[in-house]
Amino acid sequence: MIQVAIFTGGRSPIMSKKIKSKAEIALKKIISKEDIAQIKIQKISRKLAKEIIPNQFERKKCLKSIMNDSHIDQLIKDGHIKEAEKQSREIIKKWK
Repeated sequence: MIQVAIFTGGRSPIMSKKIKSKAEIALKKIISKEDIAQIKIQKISRKLAKEIIPNQFERKKCLKSIMNDSHIDQLIKDGHIKEAEKQSREIIKKWK
């Protein structure tokens, strides 16, 4: 799930709604299935990273490395989401 918020500083709530609607239409065209899969993997990874990596800065670095991992990207593109999740868990476990 991806949410978009548009705020006009209270000047025009009705225009905020109109612009949000336009933005959502545009974003649906550019957000891919791979992006959605990466969000799911990040959700799972973040939960595990919080359990294993106590330092917030290190967790952030770890999660970025998962997001930018070319092997995980390829697994997602090939439709192997469970394998991508497994690979992300391995990265987290080795992060210590």
